[in-house]
Amino acid sequence: MTATIITSHEGLFGIKGSIAALKRGDSGLDALEHGIKMIEDDHRARTVGFGGAPNILGRMQCDASVMDGATLRAGAVGAIEGCRYPFSAARKVMEVLPHVFLAGEGASRFAREVGIEQHDMLSAEAKKGYGAWLEANLTPDQRASLHDIPLAPFISFMTKPD
Repeated sequence: MTATIITSHEGLFGIKGSIAALKRGDSGLDALEHGIKMIEDDHRARTVGFGGAPNILGRMQCDASVMDGATLRAGAVGAIEGCRYPFSAARKVMEVLPHVFLAGEGASRFAREVGIEQHDMLSAEAKKGYGAWLEANLTPDQRASLHDIPLAPFISFMTKPD
């Protein structure tokens, strides 16, 4: 059997873990989860997990999804908070619920209930970067009323790479 693993540049670190897991006989999903956990734990990864950037309000909310190619079953979580391994939460949605997608507090609560480790997902580096972004792009008055001002005009600035 041949396995294909596709990732962005930030996933290269995790692929090595996935390959090692496949070589020792882990299932494809277990190997994938192993590699993704490595990336979710890596503070240098800027698009996912612990190193990822917070949303425009400074809250660290993560998304993850998975599909089993053999069964076509899928699971996903969106805007999950405090969950160290969002991919594992998405996998649990796929494996134990009749649903495909959970979001927000429901996703966060589900992750806690199924025993997925909880963790403050906003790294010091990401928090510092967010503060610098606020300082560079919003006036003091806008920063003081961040929860009350229209945010759509700032989204394109927020999503520009470093």
